[in-house]
Amino acid sequence: MIYINEINNIHIENCFLLDSETLKMWNIEQWAQEISKMNTKAFGFFENKKLIGVCVFQKVISEAEVTFLTIHPNHQRKGFGKKLINHLLTICEKENIRRIILEVSNKNKEALYFYEECGFKTIGLRRKYYRDGSDAILKEKKV
Repeated sequence: MIYINEINNIHIENCFLLDSETLKMWNIEQWAQEISKMNTKAFGFFENKKLIGVCVFQKVISEAEVTFLTIHPNHQRKGFGKKLINHLLTICEKENIRRIILEVSNKNKEALYFYEECGFKTIGLRRKYYRDGSDAILKEKKV
């Protein structure tokens, strides 16, 4: 059975393990810090209690900034990413959030295509933002 559920402190290790297989963004301490922030909300896809996808965002007044979104490689290209975005949109509507923003590396062509397919528009660029020297493309979606 596959379902979406809220992510909290009991899921930190699972988030870290999924991250280490995909984006490699945060260590386990950073996951603990991120999940414990007051304005952070997180939810994920679970398959038989195993975490297969995560979305983390910060709510700031009427905006949501996505800080992390990934799907396990074995479950990519099956619609789970779009379902996470749709769930995020539902949360945003309930919480009167009017805009979603995020950033993605200009080298991550698959993610750029995915976000465009989900209706995100490019609104800016941060040159040489990432450790590898790639640029951060800033994206926005109005809710």
